[in-house]
Amino acid sequence: MMSRLLGLAGVGGALMVAAVPAAIAAPSGAGLVANAGPPILAQVSTVDLAIDYVIVLDEADGAGKAEPYLWSVAVVFDGTSIVQDPQDDYRLVGSPRIQFGAGSHRNITGGDGVGDGDVIQVPPSVGQFSFPVRPIELDLFGREVSVAPMVATIAVLMEEDNTTDDGAEAAHRAFNQLVTATLDDFVESLSIREAFVAALQEGPAPLDMLIDRSAAHLRAQLLDVQEQLMAEATSTVKDAMIGEQNLIENAWTWFDPDDFVGVVVHYASADELARQWGYMRPTFGVIDPGRHGKWVIGGSLAVS
Repeated sequence: MMSRLLGLAGVGGALMVAAVPAAIAAPSGAGLVANAGPPILAQVSTVDLAIDYVIVLDEADGAGKAEPYLWSVAVVFDGTSIVQDPQDDYRLVGSPRIQFGAGSHRNITGGDGVGDGDVIQVPPSVGQFSFPVRPIELDLFGREVSVAPMVATIAVLMEEDNTTDDGAEAAHRAFNQLVTATLDDFVESLSIREAFVAALQEGPAPLDMLIDRSAAHLRAQLLDVQEQLMAEATSTVKDAMIGEQNLIENAWTWFDPDDFVGVVVHYASADELARQWGYMRPTFGVIDPGRHGKWVIGGSLAVS
């Protein structure tokens, strides 16, 4: 489940990871439609997402070894579950589709401690997800517009200390509920009208370009969701742990509770993925909270 880190190199500001095993093979290309340039997304395709690995750059657990665990979430915003409001053309109704990874304590290490330079291979039950996707179809100004699906990967890294197994899993459930409620509120709050006004403020342009700008403004609002999740996650997790445990367990946990190491969120549009010929292996994020060490989380996305 773990191997040693073979090499890291900074290239153009990106962190390149050598010899990290792939959990998803490059797709055959089914679901992509060829054109004059790179392929585009077909009407209905399948997107596979994986959080493949966690790299320990600095475990920061003193003389002992760290015991990280991972909460993972995959989210799809697409026309399967999100549609134009029949009562208001400038709003969307529905909910994103969400899948959650399994487990808390020991779910990525099997109980083994990890040290600097280790590469943790994330098990499929924790990090692999698959969704059929379709564009969101809109009727704007009498024109049919297809908005490419968006996919998001959320990874929360925790480090086990004195919190009980039940307390950790209660916190996991609370975080999942926070994600679901936050994303539902996000879709409900989206305004196509406001996005179009913002697009117009960028300057005159043909209608097609204005529509593309509007879609970009809608996607950009996901950054606000990320900030909201990061702001609320720590207190949500702590409160759930305390609420699940009894007085003695909470007293023991108080001395050294599980650490909330950090959260990373990665977004990609299905069309962006298609333009990469259907396969990407991004570094989802680097978590560097200081006293809780430094960690790299990465994976893969594929469309077929």
